[in-house]
Amino acid sequence: SVASDYELENELKKFLNSLSDGEPTYKVSIHPKIAFPQLAEAIKKSSEVFSQSQIYFLLDDVSTRYLNDNNIIALISELLFQDEICAFKFTTEAQTLEMVIKAPGGTSQAKIGRDYAIFDLGEEVNRIIHENHRQGQLFIENILLKRANYYPLHPKNLTPSQILGD
Repeated sequence: SVASDYELENELKKFLNSLSDGEPTYKVSIHPKIAFPQLAEAIKKSSEVFSQSQIYFLLDDVSTRYLNDNNIIALISELLFQDEICAFKFTTEAQTLEMVIKAPGGTSQAKIGRDYAIFDLGEEVNRIIHENHRQGQLFIENILLKRANYYPLHPKNLTPSQILGD
């Protein structure tokens, strides 16, 4: 019954907050392997913009700073599954992956290439920056400009280079 992507986002935030706070209003009672593809399908149907998209769910900063080893193992092991319309992307430290991730089924250690792929964002940013200083500066500036779109107090008439210098 939502009329815009913004309303959909707000409704989803209400569900998330209710679940996170442990309120009895909503309860997730199905396996993530069923729930997330259904959620992805609902997202695809919610907007023409998403109709032909593959949906990626981001779990940002899955680390032992916030969760204990057993919770990380359970979380990631439950969400390592293949599906045609959705997938998970995790951000974490490499040592967390090596320490806690089990292959689907939970009986053996997960293996790079077989169970998951690693993309080292920091390494990629450093490569781009050092190969061509100007290209690297533009790369970082474009990232900052995209983030500025979501920060209403960012000055609209100034670029990151004008604010930060070289």
